[in-house]
Amino acid sequence: MRKPLAKAAARYLASKSAREAERLLRPRTLGRKRRRGRVRLKYNPWEKWEDALLGKTPDYRLAPKLGRSPEAVGERRKRLGIAYPWARRRWAAAEDALLGKFLDRELAWRLNRTFIAVRARRMSMKIPPLPDPKAPARVWKPQEVALLGELTDRDIARRTGRSLGGVAHQRRRLGIPVVPRYPPWTRQELAMLGKVPDREIARRTGRPYKTVQARRKQLGIPNSAGTLRNWTKAEDKLLGHLPDREVACRLHRSLDSVFLRRRRLGIPCRHPLHRKWTKSEDRLLGKFSDTEVAHRLNRTVESVHHRRSRLGIPLPNPAARPWTKEEEAMLGTMRDEPLARRLNRTAVAVAVRRVRLKTPAFNRLRSTTVSPH
Repeated sequence: MRKPLAKAAARYLASKSAREAERLLRPRTLGRKRRRGRVRLKYNPWEKWEDALLGKTPDYRLAPKLGRSPEAVGERRKRLGIAYPWARRRWAAAEDALLGKFLDRELAWRLNRTFIAVRARRMSMKIPPLPDPKAPARVWKPQEVALLGELTDRDIARRTGRSLGGVAHQRRRLGIPVVPRYPPWTRQELAMLGKVPDREIARRTGRPYKTVQARRKQLGIPNSAGTLRNWTKAEDKLLGHLPDREVACRLHRSLDSVFLRRRRLGIPCRHPLHRKWTKSEDRLLGKFSDTEVAHRLNRTVESVHHRRSRLGIPLPNPAARPWTKEEEAMLGTMRDEPLARRLNRTAVAVAVRRVRLKTPAFNRLRSTTVSPH
């Protein structure tokens, strides 16, 4: 019965076009019917060998091996009442009583907990640690204690070779107020705010620019001085005589400020970055190499090469010399390396030229064979 059906199906597909046959043969996906109510998922029953693995490996590691989610593995383990040694143990009152009486590392070994867990528990209960007798405890000398409150914590740490946190802890322990990093503002310094640019005040007082700006804004003083400096006659005389970049570096101004000032005064730039080519410079192109022309005209080799290529001027001594008939006749009469040295060419150039002319390579046996005629 199957053979007649197969022949009929083959004849039916042969009568259709390739596109219709592809449409008929492609797998069809039936639309899922929407059911009312809650749809039950397919249940994957647990096997005995799976239950035997529970509690021996952490749930998140066992789940991908069994093809299940960590939540499903944990729920199954709890249902069977299997102990989980990786679960977080709650701190007992007896364990809390030992905090601060032993070193954190020793107590972690005794309670079978991690050092980080013991230290975090002790710090959360605000219990001071037990000093380590093996740790080299540095006693504060009277000379070091006398520096507290006189210098900043950073300077004391640098002088005594202690950490910044250790210096701050000792100062707070003795109740000594912190010394500000910068001295208090004087009347003369406050009088300059708003009248002198903030950066200039920062340079004079040795304070950061942000500190000066924040102090001025805190007092509600407007920045009437601004950051613009008026141009002097001596500064205007430098415009045009030196490159704009050098003028900006000398006067401590921006390059755009120097450029706009020179353009506003109508002063031409005598040292432009891009000089125009003159007719006398164009006459040198092609007569000398690009390197020599660049050295003579004080230009870059790339600039000379671009100008010569744009004008269509060839090089006087190009690197690629044209092949003569005498040189081509010597191809194949000897090996490529000796012939390259004789012709003052590279072996690669000789080999490429010989292959292009379809000249066979030199063969000593073939050259020494005597013709019978």
